[in-house]
Amino acid sequence: MAENLDYDSIFNSKSVAIIGASNSPLGGGGIFLNAMKEMGILDIFPVNPKADEISGLKCYPSVNEIPEPVDYAVIAVSAKKVPGVIEECIEKGIKGVQIFSSGFKEVGEEGAALEQDIRRAAKDKIKVIGPNCMGLYYPKSGLSFFPGSSKECGDVSFVSQSGRFATFIIMMGGQVGINFNKIVSFGNAAVLESTDFLEYLGEDPETKVIAAYIEGVKDGERFFKVLKKVAKKKPTIIWRGGRTDQGGRAAASHTGSLAAPGAIWNALFKQTGAIEVKSMEELLDTIQSFINLPPSTGRRVSILTGGGGETVSSADACDEENLVLPLFTQKTRDKVAQILNTPGTIHGNPIDYSGMGFSPGILKKLIKIAASDENIDALVVLQFMGAGLLKNMASTSMLQQFIPGLDEDGDGMDKMFEQFIKSAINDLIKTKKAIGKPLIVISPFGADEKENISKLQEAGVPVYPTFERALNALSNFVSYYEFREKIEN
Repeated sequence: MAENLDYDSIFNSKSVAIIGASNSPLGGGGIFLNAMKEMGILDIFPVNPKADEISGLKCYPSVNEIPEPVDYAVIAVSAKKVPGVIEECIEKGIKGVQIFSSGFKEVGEEGAALEQDIRRAAKDKIKVIGPNCMGLYYPKSGLSFFPGSSKECGDVSFVSQSGRFATFIIMMGGQVGINFNKIVSFGNAAVLESTDFLEYLGEDPETKVIAAYIEGVKDGERFFKVLKKVAKKKPTIIWRGGRTDQGGRAAASHTGSLAAPGAIWNALFKQTGAIEVKSMEELLDTIQSFINLPPSTGRRVSILTGGGGETVSSADACDEENLVLPLFTQKTRDKVAQILNTPGTIHGNPIDYSGMGFSPGILKKLIKIAASDENIDALVVLQFMGAGLLKNMASTSMLQQFIPGLDEDGDGMDKMFEQFIKSAINDLIKTKKAIGKPLIVISPFGADEKENISKLQEAGVPVYPTFERALNALSNFVSYYEFREKIEN
């Protein structure tokens, strides 16, 4: 159990042995060696009896022949050799191992018997992660499992039964401004399982938000108790794999996990306050809300957008996510009407600013007016982030109404648009600081404008590609704080 294990000792390892290392960048041992070598922090010792040198590093025939102390080991050898290798690691005084090798309970009885051998070999003498896993990622100490992973250490940690998802989330998180603190891919969980790592991260001072991908748990009662304790202190987001009949069968062949009935999981989420998500996108969207927005239990939303269809679809999304689009006060409506004085605009909630949104400072004024309304808790705003995109969307004659100085022939248009976007981003950042309420931005074509979006994310403004995804994340976010408020009162 987690309380009997010193997890800090493995996350803060100073040296690592790669058992089964190879010069192949695609080989299991080679991937780990290159990933950790790229981080440039750990002392790395390749182990392979068939090589004298790997990737420019002296190679050893066994861990016991490494002359230096070793804190941690990656095991990438055939499944049948793993129990014996673990015994060698114990003799060497290694504190923890991760088993990359597959071919255990996910393949049937023979593999399940090998997992029993692993448990017997480990006993209480060494921490074992896996088998069939990617292990640990902690950029602060240099632990990594895939080349090209971020070296930035954030305050979100992720526990994953899937090695592929553990790898993907680093890359995909970086695209939306999320850096991870610790990631654990634990695979078949022969010894340590999700509950152990959730319990550890619940006490970890570096982790502010916890996310997890889980296909099954061994001890449901303990998992419930730990999750209830952890979610009470920190936002805990769980993507449950195997929630359908077909998904459950896939989980059994993936990690040998037996999925619990949906009714049990539904009750667990309801009683612990942990947040359920159903995809990688929803997981990352929800994380974004927690690392950017101030705590809030308010479901009353103001939508500011530039088209009638978006006012309707965003209103539908609010209703589906149990969010509210309240009427503005008459005072607010009057202020909006003074600014939006052209045909095609809508002064209610949602606000349709139409082409007026291109005018410098207009959106900033509208956000402040909406935020000052006593009926509004959070704001969701459409803002295009790309100068090239705006140029393609609108004619020069249309934009001349809103951007002073734009030539009739469009001369200097690129410069004008770039200045407009820069000004719009700065306005959003300043406005976010001034209004004191959650502010969310929608940028439908954001993938091509990462630099601009990053500026907003760095300032604590989450950015989503659609209203639907933003409002889903906001609902998840608010639900967590509603639960916290309920149990604290």
